[in-house]
Amino acid sequence: LSEKEIQAKLSTPKWPTFVQILCARHYGVGADGVIIIVSSTQANAKCLVFNSDGTQGEKCLNGLRCAAQFLCDQKSHPKEFSIEMSNNLIPCKTDEKQIQIIIDHINYLNLCEVSLDYHSLKGHRVEMGNPHFVVLEKTSFEWLKEYGQAIETNHLFPNRTNVEFVWLDEKTSLKKQLPVYRMLVFERGCGMTLACGSGAAAAMEVLLKLGKIEVTKGVFSIVFDVSKLPSGVYFLQFTNEKQTYFKKFIRSEERRVGKECRSR
Repeated sequence: LSEKEIQAKLSTPKWPTFVQILCARHYGVGADGVIIIVSSTQANAKCLVFNSDGTQGEKCLNGLRCAAQFLCDQKSHPKEFSIEMSNNLIPCKTDEKQIQIIIDHINYLNLCEVSLDYHSLKGHRVEMGNPHFVVLEKTSFEWLKEYGQAIETNHLFPNRTNVEFVWLDEKTSLKKQLPVYRMLVFERGCGMTLACGSGAAAAMEVLLKLGKIEVTKGVFSIVFDVSKLPSGVYFLQFTNEKQTYFKKFIRSEERRVGKECRSR
């Protein structure tokens, strides 16, 4: 089927309900979203993204890496190839343990303030095919679970937004001798999730913009803080190949469960 024919089938009223049932933790497979892999005239493949609430998303870097691992394992793709997502071509590199992707389409927008019932939050808007609101404050899983949707649907974000809270883990940074940041995320259309690749990239852009991480050192990590639940760990790198251009790399391990591929 062509992408147009596939999109026609995915545009039926039954499809969002099917995605919701499929992603349900207790009655379905249990997932943050669904990735449809179709052919591409510009890359080795193209990924269509659907959030767990049934809405279509623009980008999901966790899903993209899972798709990359699937293509290598099941379709004998080469170890280096590209995937089209949200009109961007994203280079991928795989090995037995990790998926590496290169991100060069992150756009820092501005600092803005979101008003909640009893206080306000200052955060940074980042656009990378999907919207992000990055807050450099420590918070708890319980707080973000309760108030995340109020931020996601704030009037400042007409298309809603992903929400990330990011803070420096000083003790771990000292131990590992590199900056280690912790992050909690409330994903647009999904709610609380254990990891978010585009959220990690958006946080990296903000930290670079504010000089919180040093360009000359070129590597740091983000650990997703979800209390005592299993969390994702991303190693993020950036190289200054030109005076004003940085390549952003994300490396993390994918875990395959049966016919599933889950990103951690």
